[in-house]
Amino acid sequence: MSGRVTEIKIGATIPTSQYANLQPEITVEIEDGDVEGAKKLALQHIVGISERYAESGRELRAAGPTNLTKVESALTGVAAYIDSGHHFYNDKGDQYLSPSSFLKKYKKPFPKQFILPKMVGAYGGTDEDWTTMWSLQGDISTQLGKAIHAGIELYGKYGELGAKAGAKENTNKALPTQPYVKWAVQEYFKGKEKDDAEYEVLVLDDENMRMGLIDRLKYVDRKKKIVRVQDLKTNADLHKKEELLTPFNTLAPEVLSTYRIQLTWYAKILEKYGYTVEGMDIEHLTADGWTTVTIEQVDMTQVLGQKGKT
Repeated sequence: MSGRVTEIKIGATIPTSQYANLQPEITVEIEDGDVEGAKKLALQHIVGISERYAESGRELRAAGPTNLTKVESALTGVAAYIDSGHHFYNDKGDQYLSPSSFLKKYKKPFPKQFILPKMVGAYGGTDEDWTTMWSLQGDISTQLGKAIHAGIELYGKYGELGAKAGAKENTNKALPTQPYVKWAVQEYFKGKEKDDAEYEVLVLDDENMRMGLIDRLKYVDRKKKIVRVQDLKTNADLHKKEELLTPFNTLAPEVLSTYRIQLTWYAKILEKYGYTVEGMDIEHLTADGWTTVTIEQVDMTQVLGQKGKT
């Protein structure tokens, strides 16, 4: 019996930092008998999903970084290469460490296997029901946060151009059209009309292989390089319990402590390149609008030593 392969189907299990694994399955039609090419294309899609969603350190890897685009940090003058999964590499192929990857090493894991039977026993349902519920809650929070971040970046960068384009209609083309996101953006910029600020600011430290994307960098004095590091948060409760491991276990066991570490990470890169960080702010969205929570830097001497010690 003879025949030919007409399609390739490749699946994978990708462990995520949420509460359930992803199990994508990619099917690619084979054109002109190119089986190896179809395999390569399917694997590229699987690796791309893994790079974006897998738990740090457990990503599926191709032979090396693919689809790289060169970028440069205007603040530190360092160039790097970004892949389709938003990972950054130097010209040797070494990956920069992000604050989110760094923080995963110091967060106490969610006790899923301990809590699941308690939820099922108390309220019914199955393990799958509860993991799916948790996953969907996480998706909602993540996607809403991304939309609002994008809306603020859109208006912050292109508000003047949008106003010119929408002048005849008495509107601003840089305002999001989705009603809730539009409201959040308009509320955010109240009182900030004269601020000198930049959005989604890339900072790279090539000596220590650290990077970060700052939501908003406010210039107090641009010539003197005095700034405030600001981060946008859309989660419901800044004081939600979150336990940290040594050496951060002396901080309050709450989400806000994690944010202090994140912003300190940015501040240390900036300070290394001659900037004075006057302060750090969490801009928090609530049902009534935005509140600003000013936070202090965390002592990270033990973990931000010489290269390779993070």
